[in-house]
Amino acid sequence: NEATVREILTEHNVRVRRSWLEPAFAPLPPARLVDVDDMVRRWAAARARRGQQ
Repeated sequence: NEATVREILTEHNVRVRRSWLEPAFAPLPPARLVDVDDMVRRWAAARARRGQQ
């Protein structure tokens, strides 16, 4: 459901911010934050399209 998607994306952003503050031993490509509201809208639209098929 939407709340779960929002929670997962928010947790992703938390992990990304944490990785910026505590870099890993090996250099990793920089992770990017996601726009939670935009991603939830895209998820809802994709779910609606699947429901129409």
